[in-house]
Amino acid sequence: HGYCYSVGEFSHDITAVAVVVRSDGAKNGVYALNASVPSSRVSLDELVAQVAEPLKALANELEQL
Repeated sequence: HGYCYSVGEFSHDITAVAVVVRSDGAKNGVYALNASVPSSRVSLDELVAQVAEPLKALANELEQL
């Protein structure tokens, strides 16, 4: 899918989606972009539908820099 998600793992009331940004400039070769919201506001399916593709597109743009 090109993204990962978390539902209540970091904090019980947070849902998040993240993508990898690969970069030679990073100490370990990667960065991450993340979008997180209160779980009571948006379901995982809604969050993925709204932000997964834009996050992946932004990661791709950043990798080209």
